[in-house]
Amino acid sequence: MFERAKGNNFGVITCQSCKAFFRRNANKSINVFNCEYEDNCDISIANRKTCKKCRLKKCFAVGMKKEWILNEDERQLRRKQIEDNRHKREKLMRDKEIKSIEQEITQEINDTNGGKLSQESALKLQLVSTQPSTQSLSANSHYLNKHESNCLLELLGAISHLTTPPIPSSNAVNGFFRSPEELMNYSVEVFDSYLSDFVDSIKKISAFQHICLNDQIALVKYGCLEVKMIRIGVSFDIKNKCWSFQTDNNDTIKLSLNLFKGFKTNTYSVLKKYLLRVVNELDHDHLILNLLVPILFFNPERPNIIHKEVVVLQQQLYVYLLQRYLRMKYGSESDVRNKFLRILNLMQDVQALDKLHKQNMITTVSLNNFGPLLKEILDIQTDLCIHN
Repeated sequence: MFERAKGNNFGVITCQSCKAFFRRNANKSINVFNCEYEDNCDISIANRKTCKKCRLKKCFAVGMKKEWILNEDERQLRRKQIEDNRHKREKLMRDKEIKSIEQEITQEINDTNGGKLSQESALKLQLVSTQPSTQSLSANSHYLNKHESNCLLELLGAISHLTTPPIPSSNAVNGFFRSPEELMNYSVEVFDSYLSDFVDSIKKISAFQHICLNDQIALVKYGCLEVKMIRIGVSFDIKNKCWSFQTDNNDTIKLSLNLFKGFKTNTYSVLKKYLLRVVNELDHDHLILNLLVPILFFNPERPNIIHKEVVVLQQQLYVYLLQRYLRMKYGSESDVRNKFLRILNLMQDVQALDKLHKQNMITTVSLNNFGPLLKEILDIQTDLCIHN
């Protein structure tokens, strides 16, 4: 009321000084204060501190309401609401930014030939920081720098071609796979085609080129089916609880999750657990699943690896990239740390599914139907196939 007004305080436009005075004294009885001039002081900016009683009376007279003063519990609740609203606004901004990033990545990949990105096209993306490229960004930055964005684009461009081969139309009876045996026979039948596509895709990742031939072979042999298990989380239709595939005559055939109940192993329960984690832990975020592909693939603990330190280096690159993406999406360090650990737990589900898938193929399909590449991947000896 005496200085320049700063806002609406307790129902009246006042200065900060009167706001603070009223909060301190409004709940006190006005009779605890004494006035030396018969309660008739002319309160102004010059003498406002000389008589608290008349100043308080003037506050009430202009309409300030003590009922609007918050107690300690109410102030804490108010602060919490403000903080929660701030977090919601920040999350909304991050979600919009992530969605924009994903759309730009998808468009950029679709606009390239064979998923191979040029340096010029990669630099067009808004993923790149507005800061000079020579200036390093902190780990908490909400932008990927040029090197990080190029690595991400390279990865997504490479694995975008890991598609399921067309299914023979003879399998599309009633539009569904009919039995576990039919599914496993199909998996064996198309394995060579899948492996060829997998090798072509993984060779497009520059990190793979830094690894010696012996270690490349070991990584492909022991990692190709695990990557396939990750990818089933990308294509799963959670609403209809099935996968959809194209046949060789452009019809659609569906694979129901319930079909896996027919396996003698516990495939159904492990698979369902994995798919639910994809939805609940990853918010069905396909970008996170795709980042798990190289983390799982570049596993230095694979058999027959010679240069483990080189493989570890490539794996750490994508671990770091996943952590950077999570910081962009979730913001809070504690949230990022917890989310990252839960995501890594998915890898245990993937490895369990890989073992079950191999076991199901071996026990369901005649080994004589296995091609030489699949026999090598599964370490099946030729003499075992002859007597099967």
